[in-house]
Amino acid sequence: PQLPMGIAERNAKDNENLFYKKLNNQLVNESPELLIWIDIDYLSSFIGLNNWFDEKLFFTSKYPFSIKYLPEYTNFLGAALRNLLYLQIKAIVLDCDNTLWGGIIGDDGIENIKLGPESSIGEAYFEFCKYLKKLSDRGIILTICSKNNLENVLNVFKKHEHMNLSINDFAVIKCNWSNKAKNIIDIKNKLNISYESILFIDDNAAECDLVRKVIPEIKILNLNNSSLKFINQLDSLCFFHTNKIVKDEFNRNASYKAKLKSDKLRLESLDINAYLKSLEMKVSYKEADLSDLDRLVQMEAKTNQFNLSTRRLNYQAIKDILKDENHIVLIFNMEDKFAKHGLIAYINGRLDNQTLIIHDWLISCRVFSRYLERFILKKITLFQENIKVEKVVLNYLPTKKNIIMPPLFESLGFSKNESDNTFITNKINFFLDKPDYFNLN
Repeated sequence: PQLPMGIAERNAKDNENLFYKKLNNQLVNESPELLIWIDIDYLSSFIGLNNWFDEKLFFTSKYPFSIKYLPEYTNFLGAALRNLLYLQIKAIVLDCDNTLWGGIIGDDGIENIKLGPESSIGEAYFEFCKYLKKLSDRGIILTICSKNNLENVLNVFKKHEHMNLSINDFAVIKCNWSNKAKNIIDIKNKLNISYESILFIDDNAAECDLVRKVIPEIKILNLNNSSLKFINQLDSLCFFHTNKIVKDEFNRNASYKAKLKSDKLRLESLDINAYLKSLEMKVSYKEADLSDLDRLVQMEAKTNQFNLSTRRLNYQAIKDILKDENHIVLIFNMEDKFAKHGLIAYINGRLDNQTLIIHDWLISCRVFSRYLERFILKKITLFQENIKVEKVVLNYLPTKKNIIMPPLFESLGFSKNESDNTFITNKINFFLDKPDYFNLN
């Protein structure tokens, strides 16, 4: 509660608040990387200080805000926890009718759906699509799952003057009359991501309930308000709030769409060698440094299938490894004719005489099945020309998700040591039957 103030007093109060903001900014800038901040100042300002503060709760129990807004606070807290554990949403599955535009395209036709400045409802749909476009530009994968005629849906994106999303903004489009749970399962398999990293958005409560029962792990948003509230309804969940955006995330959307194109090309190709050469893959590699830390921590937290140890190394642990002269840490960036994929693999090893012991080896699922693992092994054994590597040992720690790795190791010539789960080979095996598909830059 504040007493009435004159202009001079209010200016003094504003300067005091400015000091608090500067102090908060300094705390954020100088805090350890593992510390995740919850911006209560923003939340209270968004709700309104008059609503946020509850005098009765404060004086009776020193409660800092009205209990009415506990759900909003827990959403912010959830965002902080997801950031800490790298559990952010990667993909959004969108309905179309009464979600991206008002009305039913099959019944109303393109000229009668609500989308654009002609009405408040249409303008709200326009702004919601603009919001989704910004998420796409930030690396969130957009997909469509709609009970609809595909041609009708495509016409909206191609011909409606106020549709600010392009058909190219969507990695996967499922427009048919199958049940939506089945279509979402197919979308998940095509993208090769977990259900936990997918958000399904639909205006139909029955469809949301069906998907929830079939796929309990998926996040679901039922747009049960007017389109005027869509942006707020989505944003208030804090699924896309993050303290830091890693630059490689901007490549994610393009990279997944490129994966789908390359998968389609592979299915159409009868010759795997010709297919791999046609991708025009270029790989650059170097020793990792501190500028790569954020992406390496992110890969440790998110990569499951091709992850040698799944140790989930944190920021400080990787930082210590980079500073250790006994470790070799190489990172690999890739691009092909479809997209720039960014940092898609890293390997951490330690030299013991002429034996290279590899503790961590991760490759993104976006570039599976391209013989990249052979290329990486060859490069890391030759990276230090003055050291002759005679033997390579892989410290493999099996999990439910990385069981794809042992057959791959065996195909590379490794033999398993059953007593300690390591895989051992002489490096010469990496050069056998190894086609050269990669151009270095």
